[in-house]
Amino acid sequence: MSLLEDRLLRILELRRLGKDEQDIAFALDLSTEIIKDYEAGVYEEIRKNPHNSTALLAENLGLSTLVVELYKNYLASNIQGTHKKYLDEKRLEGKEGQLETINPLIGKEKSRLNLRRGRPPIGNLNPLPIGLN
Repeated sequence: MSLLEDRLLRILELRRLGKDEQDIAFALDLSTEIIKDYEAGVYEEIRKNPHNSTALLAENLGLSTLVVELYKNYLASNIQGTHKKYLDEKRLEGKEGQLETINPLIGKEKSRLNLRRGRPPIGNLNPLPIGLN
């Protein structure tokens, strides 16, 4: 394993432990710019060619398939985590909008309780189907 691969794996390990750039730089005795440069090349190649196989990406980068696979998985998990957080925020924004329209009908606490339980609000009854009037 080359020195570059060793450093990339160590950087990835420290990132997964929640360390920031300064902590990683101190642990590896490197500057933050060098760490950013190391990772930027790998991230850029993976983002440019997301459908390439791990072996082809590894050949393009000059790294082992193990390092490339670990970085692909790390990058994918970060994207999924960010997307999930974004969707959760949008879902909560939608519920807050519902609260504003429901609040005149029923009390604020009761409407929050109904939304939390997934129940429809009390004042919002659906009309009967046409044949049942």
